[in-house]
Amino acid sequence: MKKIITGVLILGATNLMAITNQQMIDSGTKMQEDIFQKYFKVNTNSKMKKDVNVLSAMYSEILSKMYQQNRSLYETEFSKAQGKRRSLFREMYAYYTDYVDEYSKFSKDSLAILLQDQGDFQAYYYTNTYMLLETFNLNMNTYLEALKDRKTLDENIKTVNNYLYHRGDSKTLEDYEKMSSQEMKAIVDAEYVKLNNKIDGELIKKTSAGVKQRQGNSIKSSLKRLEKMYDKYDEKFSEYIDGTSLSSQEKEKIKKLVKFETISNLKFMTESLGK
Repeated sequence: MKKIITGVLILGATNLMAITNQQMIDSGTKMQEDIFQKYFKVNTNSKMKKDVNVLSAMYSEILSKMYQQNRSLYETEFSKAQGKRRSLFREMYAYYTDYVDEYSKFSKDSLAILLQDQGDFQAYYYTNTYMLLETFNLNMNTYLEALKDRKTLDENIKTVNNYLYHRGDSKTLEDYEKMSSQEMKAIVDAEYVKLNNKIDGELIKKTSAGVKQRQGNSIKSSLKRLEKMYDKYDEKFSEYIDGTSLSSQEKEKIKKLVKFETISNLKFMTESLGK
């Protein structure tokens, strides 16, 4: 309870002053570094750094703090929303949490086949989950700060795009900036198809004959559920942004955030399965 109250107080204070997406990212980095130091400042040997129980406790603490920030942002915005916007925001957040849960399940099942070392597995799994929690915070901050000062919008979006851009992407950041929200949605759909094909072509081949069919079908079913939950989350997020006082051009820029993040995640996962 103390941690939750502290998180609410911090976020309450930031609502009174401007906070950039870069500051949020830097704050998250500092939080992770502090927790890493707490767990490893005494036990620096390599065995300790690969201890599954230690890693699990460390990652759980980091994700718990990120979730508290995530939830506090939700509670703050929900308390301000009125009427239909209130129910729409609650519905959007529900789809978002379902999306996070399913993405975590999908990545866990996929990575468990590829990464036999538990330390490596936990690191990849934790990173995927952390990024999904962090991007919600960044998206909401982009929107909230734009309502207070339109001039913050472009810089906050640029920060997110630079932070999440997949370096192996054939398209440049400038290409994405020129695209419409619908054009980016088409790329998301194509990336889901590519990932599904990669599961058939790479992941299932890495499983033994006895479990190949069962594991492969389970992962492919999870991917289908993930895509449906993403579609609903993206749809409701766009509806929520459409109901603001921002200009149509500003709304379009914010609505592209969820799609850009998803493209980056899917490309990373597809490439990882190939390696």
